[in-house]
Amino acid sequence: MALAFIAATSGGAGAALASCVLYPLDVVKTHLNRGADQRGEKYHGPVDVLRRVLKEKGLAGLYAGMSTRTTHQVLQKFSFYYVYDGLGQVARVLVKAKDLSFAVSLAVGYVAGLGTVVIANPLEVASTRTPGLIATLVRMTREEGPMVFYKGGLANLVLSINPAIENAFFDRIKTLFLERRGARSLTLPQAFWLGALAKIIATAFTFPFIRAKVIIQAGKKKAPKEGQDAAGKDSKQVALKSPAGESSSLTTLQVIRDIISDDGVMALWLGMGTQSLKSVLSSAILLSVKEKVEAIVRAAVLAIIKGRK
Repeated sequence: MALAFIAATSGGAGAALASCVLYPLDVVKTHLNRGADQRGEKYHGPVDVLRRVLKEKGLAGLYAGMSTRTTHQVLQKFSFYYVYDGLGQVARVLVKAKDLSFAVSLAVGYVAGLGTVVIANPLEVASTRTPGLIATLVRMTREEGPMVFYKGGLANLVLSINPAIENAFFDRIKTLFLERRGARSLTLPQAFWLGALAKIIATAFTFPFIRAKVIIQAGKKKAPKEGQDAAGKDSKQVALKSPAGESSSLTTLQVIRDIISDDGVMALWLGMGTQSLKSVLSSAILLSVKEKVEAIVRAAVLAIIKGRK
């Protein structure tokens, strides 16, 4: 599994760089997915989020929790690519083919995604709460139990297809592209743009579940509508605004249903512009860095092996 380790390490390096460069966008995206601030006041786009964060916390607010998020991203991508590349090697032996079909790559990616959820999800949940990795993990485990890290189980199952779609599409197009050009590896710009295209497709398919998952993990639940008592009498509704930890009974489908009921179907894609920008840039940086680092390391390893012979 040496090649799988090289792929995983390359993916982790790409994830670390992408996370550090794009973290402010990640902060804006997370706030938009929650829908409202801690006071229950709705956000009105990325500019509104930036204005409030800078007003309340200053520039440092755009980097709060970056170490937790970066650790999560590195662990997540390392785990995913180790399993994805390892299972891919096994699949190639079983089907006796050099390149896997799109369907097989998709299945391998989905299994790798499911495994990654178990390993990296606690860090992802912690990153949506207050900064401070160890303290947050300990506090959440003590106050809410270990299963708090796996809230939104259905969303996790569905979202495991996101990296599967992204990487299956990327690998398939890369193979066709290299065969047509007679090249051995992609250039940095080629890997960047192929990675961006693959992520746009994956994000569009899965964004409603991405938003529902963030709401659940952030510990939000639907508040009474404005001017409405507990019995639920007429009026306008407001955003999700309850304190963290009160949403343990909410399921993914309930959150999606409430969003549609309150704000319409298109609200399921609220914040996708920011999410897409961040995710596409992140994926493009990650895959381009991974592609080049992996190619360099593999060439070095092969040179060492040939030298010993």
